[in-house]
Amino acid sequence: EWREAVEEAREGGDMADLEHLHQRLAQHAREVNASLAAQLAAATADHEAASDTVRRLMFIEKLQEEIDGAIEALEG
Repeated sequence: EWREAVEEAREGGDMADLEHLHQRLAQHAREVNASLAAQLAAATADHEAASDTVRRLMFIEKLQEEIDGAIEALEG
């Protein structure tokens, strides 16, 4: 879902959409970070689930970089 939304906004050259996606993605990253913190703080930490969460965070970071690049391209 995220990747498609980023691609559509980039192809459409819509700065407002890209900025909105960046904000939504940043909020999602905060939520996923909170989830990771809870997973690691649990007395019976589920390391496999934590690993999945870290992979989700890496995906989010990559999408944020793509959005930043698209915004820079539109500005320049």
